[in-house]
Amino acid sequence: MTPPNPLQQLYELEKSSPRFHHQLGNLIHGKEYQQCVSHLQGEDLVRLVEYLDSVLDCFDPAVHAFRTSMRELRRICGAHGTLPKSCMLPGPFDIGPSVAFGLVQEGSLNGSKVRVKCVRVYSGEDLQRVKKTFNQSAVVWKRLDHPNIIPILGVTVGPLRLVSDWIPCGDLTGYIVNNQDANRFGLASVPPVLSDVAEGLNYLHSSNVIHGGLKGPNILMDINGRARITDYGLTAVTRDLKILDEWGTYSKEGDVFSLAMVTIEIFTGAIPFKDSLPTAAMLAILEGKRPPRPTHPTFTDGLWVLTQRCWDQEAHLRPQVSEVLQVLRDLGIPAWKRLIHRPRATDQSISLITTIFSNSNEIEVVQRFCGDDAQTLVDMIDEAWDSLQPSLQRKCLSTLRKICGRQALLPRSLQIPLRYSRLDNPLYQGGCADVWKGEHQGRRVAVKVLRVYAISNFDEITKVLQGGCYMEDSLPSKRATIVGSVNGVGN
Repeated sequence: MTPPNPLQQLYELEKSSPRFHHQLGNLIHGKEYQQCVSHLQGEDLVRLVEYLDSVLDCFDPAVHAFRTSMRELRRICGAHGTLPKSCMLPGPFDIGPSVAFGLVQEGSLNGSKVRVKCVRVYSGEDLQRVKKTFNQSAVVWKRLDHPNIIPILGVTVGPLRLVSDWIPCGDLTGYIVNNQDANRFGLASVPPVLSDVAEGLNYLHSSNVIHGGLKGPNILMDINGRARITDYGLTAVTRDLKILDEWGTYSKEGDVFSLAMVTIEIFTGAIPFKDSLPTAAMLAILEGKRPPRPTHPTFTDGLWVLTQRCWDQEAHLRPQVSEVLQVLRDLGIPAWKRLIHRPRATDQSISLITTIFSNSNEIEVVQRFCGDDAQTLVDMIDEAWDSLQPSLQRKCLSTLRKICGRQALLPRSLQIPLRYSRLDNPLYQGGCADVWKGEHQGRRVAVKVLRVYAISNFDEITKVLQGGCYMEDSLPSKRATIVGSVNGVGN
């Protein structure tokens, strides 16, 4: 009996089946499949490559079937020197003049202007290794899609070229020099350049792509002032990775180091160590030398600390780019905004509260809060209250009383459900309030109900009561003697 053909079994798998990824993995990792694929050529090879490429179209990159197909497609394209049709240029293609030292050319694809990156193969390089790595990388490059990277439209293999959209505003180095008012890092309608670069690099790392050569000329600026990374992964194609690893440059940690250098370039308009030869600059870095702190007014202490962490001499001490991105996001948002938009957590709240109440400008902002923002602020301070130092409590006190009084609100922890009957006589009567018997969470409580007369201004009474929940003599523990508030006038 003839054994089943593993390739035919592969093609007959139902991609919509919930068991597809298990069946795909079992077939691809099977001995029969591996033996069959090792001898494939011609139309049979093309069919397998196109099938695996079609699987990538059907699934999200996070799905197991996508990852399995991607690994196998890269292996086959490298071993057999082939590529799926999706990686090839989709129309008539012409080459124009060189625009960057012979490596970048202007081209035309289907009548549209395109950027053509020619892969330089150095003397002494193993051409077969270069082509193998190029094919494997092209499969990944074609699937990348993010606002802060430039996707490739296709490749050519003789010679090796990458074709992408033409970006008219040039690279980051020239853009910063020619646009002194560029939003390097700050609050504006256009995202800061530095954040754009970090976003793009974070996406590449999440896709397991190491750039290996991040610098100003490899970051292009579009007409909207957005930074977009290009030429990612080419270092792996054109260099011996064993040598690169010894220098510590081809790794995610190396990319983070490069991001620190790009940061300096963004805020100075000059490439770090620009007056040194590349070898001399590398030796200076290995000796622990670093560029001085930029003097640009938007380069903050927080950015300087982050930059120093990114170029730490010990690669394992550098933060991951995802952490860098989060720090940048936090640094670019005023503390009062972070307090409103960040998830609640006592340790975060204490840090943010401390930042706010040490800055008079931020205090003025939060004191004008209203609606949901005011309620959120009051609740977060209330939740962190017992963990605050007495000195910080006193700083918060004035703002809390103003907000609670002006907005007629209370922390939700003080707004509790009470049951009491107005049909019975009060336990005690006074000049301004009566005390009634009530029940809260299964226990008896006293409910003091203020007398609001017809001539009274109810809103003013409510504001006084709300603000009075934070009295000077309630610090830090006596405030707990107030059980809660009902309908704005109980306590």
